Amino acid sequence: MSENYDTFPVNIAETARKIERKAFIFDYYRYEVWQGGACIYSNYSKSKIITQIINNNLKVIINDESISEFINNEFYFKEISTNNDRVMWSKDIFNLYDDIEYNTPDISSLFYKNGILSKVTFTIHNPNTLVEFYADENNMTFSESGITSETENAFDKQEAKRILYNSITNLHSRRGKLTQEDIEAEVINNACLAYLKKEKELTNKADNVENLVRGLLNSKLNIMPIAKAFTDAAIELLPRYYTVKEATIALLGIQQNILWEGMWDFLNDYFGANHGIKIDEAETSAYMYYSNYHQRFQNDIMVSESRTQRTININFIEQNDIVVGIAPTLSPKKAYLVFKEGKIRKYKGYDPDYLFIITFDEFDEIFKFILEMPNRNLRIEYFE
Repeated sequence: MSENYDTFPVNIAETARKIERKAFIFDYYRYEVWQGGACIYSNYSKSKIITQIINNNLKVIINDESISEFINNEFYFKEISTNNDRVMWSKDIFNLYDDIEYNTPDISSLFYKNGILSKVTFTIHNPNTLVEFYADENNMTFSESGITSETENAFDKQEAKRILYNSITNLHSRRGKLTQEDIEAEVINNACLAYLKKEKELTNKADNVENLVRGLLNSKLNIMPIAKAFTDAAIELLPRYYTVKEATIALLGIQQNILWEGMWDFLNDYFGANHGIKIDEAETSAYMYYSNYHQRFQNDIMVSESRTQRTININFIEQNDIVVGIAPTLSPKKAYLVFKEGKIRKYKGYDPDYLFIITFDEFDEIFKFILEMPNRNLRIEYFE
């Protein structure tokens, strides 16, 4: 069966005109490895091909151990072409140099259907191998009316612009001024919140376990329309401060953040502390502990002390969970209560590398905060 891919003008290595170079993230659900005209290996593997534009070259990362025997997990392309049914990236399409590396692709072809990336292939010359990655074209998510396609689930850019405008305006009114970092954080966090809210809606609409599982799996494939809606909205709202460069970085950040199990709790803390908005029905309370002095212990021996200021953000969730972030040294970590006696509480991180100990004073204010990393025999004690 022939495939009806989108078509492009023939323009090899930009000999006809310049081609805009765009990074992409491709969610695939299966792949095939071909050698000598025969498929020698195939597998189902929900993973991603992540790319970045660096110095006008395309950096490609494939974090999938199941295929590492056949293709390197990181490589670059420097040329771009369009050729009938594909967009092509290449290292040396005119064979001017002898630059062939083992298991490193020399050409990549991108195939689109109705503007959506459907298939990505890599041609390797040492050894002669073709690796093909496929999107799940049957990727459907359920709704009240039944099954809807990924295209129907696209997120409206005007809605993203409205959300982003209101959020940035709110933050500016609360702070008086905004930094570049504030704007970039607003784009990423609002996009992640929109995605996670949509995911929650999908799971709530499931009428049985099968649909629930299918919705959870398939919804992971729908982040790009939401992410791109917010980055495009930011470019239009703030063209002087937010460009394609920031948007490309944000697309990668959004993809990574939504996979983090603590992201919802982090967003709850972020929007509560910065916007005064509660996004979760769970009972939470945010606390900021300002430390002006800390001691560092290695194997229970103090090795250093510092009077550098640290801001410790602690979000208490219901009775037993917390999310801790230490600016600027520790990204938010979720933890659960494992010990409580008197004024001391000990929380173990869902990431087992972290342990948090909080001591309260007689007024139930935080008196002392300790971060432990047991795997490194490290302890840091923070004081006001």
